[in-house]
Amino acid sequence: MTILDDLQAIPVVDHHCHIGMDTYQDSQGRLRDADSHEKAYARGYVEGRIGPDAYTRWLDAERRRDAAELADLEETYGISGMLQRALRYRETTVFAASLADGHRFLDAQVGFDYRSPRARSDVRALFDQTLDLVNCPVVLTDVRALPEELADSPRYRWVMRIDGYLYPFPLGRTGRRGEEVESFTARFRADLQARLDELGLDHAPTSFAAYLEFLTSSIKHVVANGAVGFKIASAYTRSLAFVPRGYREAESAWNRAVAGSFEDRALYEDYIAFHVLRQIATWRLPVQIHVGSGHGEPGMAYAGARPRLLQSVFDQRELFGIPFVLIHGGYPYCGETAIMAHTYGNVYLDFSWMPYLHRTHLVSRLNEWLEFLPANKVIFGTDTGLPEMHVAAVRNGRWAVARALERGRSNNLWAGEQAIWLAERVLKDNALEIYSELGVAA
Repeated sequence: MTILDDLQAIPVVDHHCHIGMDTYQDSQGRLRDADSHEKAYARGYVEGRIGPDAYTRWLDAERRRDAAELADLEETYGISGMLQRALRYRETTVFAASLADGHRFLDAQVGFDYRSPRARSDVRALFDQTLDLVNCPVVLTDVRALPEELADSPRYRWVMRIDGYLYPFPLGRTGRRGEEVESFTARFRADLQARLDELGLDHAPTSFAAYLEFLTSSIKHVVANGAVGFKIASAYTRSLAFVPRGYREAESAWNRAVAGSFEDRALYEDYIAFHVLRQIATWRLPVQIHVGSGHGEPGMAYAGARPRLLQSVFDQRELFGIPFVLIHGGYPYCGETAIMAHTYGNVYLDFSWMPYLHRTHLVSRLNEWLEFLPANKVIFGTDTGLPEMHVAAVRNGRWAVARALERGRSNNLWAGEQAIWLAERVLKDNALEIYSELGVAA
């Protein structure tokens, strides 16, 4: 037997996914097909050829389903042909290979009609079967609110983004290329509205003190309603350099924002971030933080997504009780991610997203991390919300861990039993230890 054979028998806990997220579903609640998901990754190619202004027009027309505008853009630019070329160029990527592998794996399962509209309308049933196939008993899913059909199952556990709290004011377009920032800001505002609705509020309080009271009440509410952790995704929209601020300067910046001036928004955003984290610290619940790269279109400011910028958060003594997990391995800042986990006892890393974007690079990074970090520091995740991609990410992740362990064995670093124990830590036990209330037997 190979190490990979041994790893197939180890259940995996998916530390970070998006099962149940509305962006993975169409207007009728059916799961989108994975091919449409790949087309979203190909949009950057279009933007680079028709220019930022026409690109924005195209995305706006897509959202409005404006047939006349789309026809005009197609006649002018030939966008459908560009998308086909972009997909052809993407055929050589690990992403495309992973998607094909996910299709092949599910196609091979007798009686598993995962492509049909009926199957994709029942998200719970489809994912229950998918997760069973890859031996994944529990997932931590980053969604606005856990859908009703998933909420009564111990398999699906809710991680809530706190970013919406930071952006209570409409900020408009940034003027950058692409729509990375605008799309995430819109999602964050929808997240905030969901939290307001839960407490029976039509809009955010305009007083800074009242807004902070709302935040405290909201965090209590979501914990009482099943959140097992939280997430910060603000690397898409601003720098991760959250700076401790005084109440008075934050309140002054808030009041200027109420009046329509947002130049000093970082002052109140930073204060709000630490206020929310202090609330979370009272429950000692984990916080996932997106570090490193984002989606495949212009817009994200990568200089602000570096893991080392988070030292201003990790150095706060009052937050030591929060387990912070830096997600996606921090690519391309993988070394910085590791050094943060090495330096702080309550900081960890997961490599979600990487299993369907990298092969040899992921194996190399796992070797680096597993040789350098204690066995409790590295965590598996998928960062997927579609069944085809989920099975591919689990299969690729197991394969990468097995290859890394084989290399470690050949270098006389880990003996046989120790290698399997380390795999168990990475694939399930580290997540179960951090999220101890999951109730899944280790």
